[in-house]
Amino acid sequence: CNAIAICNYSDDILPKITSLCEENEVYFTLIWRSISDPEVKEIVEASPYYLGNTCESEEETGYMMGESFHNMGCENIAVITMEKGDATADARDAGFDRACDEFGMNRISEVRNNTLTAEETTKAVENFLASFPELDGIFVTGGSNTILEGVIQALALHNKTGEVKVACIDFISDLDKYIEEGAIDAISGFNCAACEFSSSQSYDFCSADVFFIPFGFFCKKNALSICILGFYSVFLH
Repeated sequence: CNAIAICNYSDDILPKITSLCEENEVYFTLIWRSISDPEVKEIVEASPYYLGNTCESEEETGYMMGESFHNMGCENIAVITMEKGDATADARDAGFDRACDEFGMNRISEVRNNTLTAEETTKAVENFLASFPELDGIFVTGGSNTILEGVIQALALHNKTGEVKVACIDFISDLDKYIEEGAIDAISGFNCAACEFSSSQSYDFCSADVFFIPFGFFCKKNALSICILGFYSVFLH
């Protein structure tokens, strides 16, 4: 392994990753993440083995999802998000909160856990509905099939599908079906270009195999297809 593409869930781990990569003379790049902590950023960017990062404008995406709630007439929104300290989730939260301030919406409750099962999510949404009868929106800052399925199931069980609007970041399976059924009202995603560009960058730099964390292994023979797919992803936006 000569290069690693890493999706880090906090800045805290990056100095250790930097040290390990330097010790083993392995190049590394970050996907779907920027570095928020200025001290950590200085450490990482000083490394000769750091190839850079690829990410989206997470705060702007969070703001746009908040704006979509406003456009749908929502005023009281519950949020299912990740634990504080995840740079991506924190940025999406900040953008959403900015939209709430601008459009006079209320973030009335939240659950911070992005590893919920569908059953756990259903219970969380039922708690939202019981505690806040004025609830008219649910925002999931990071999509997974289990979380969104739990949200959709809870709203269907209580005859709230379409009445309580659902917006999510990240695409999931069966997305077209959920949109056609009116179970999902707004979604932003298809950000796979980030990992593809970072992996292609690693390949171009060291002309070697790239190990991609956490989603799979990219080898040299795949580099051209990865690069083409990356451009295709951008055009789809």
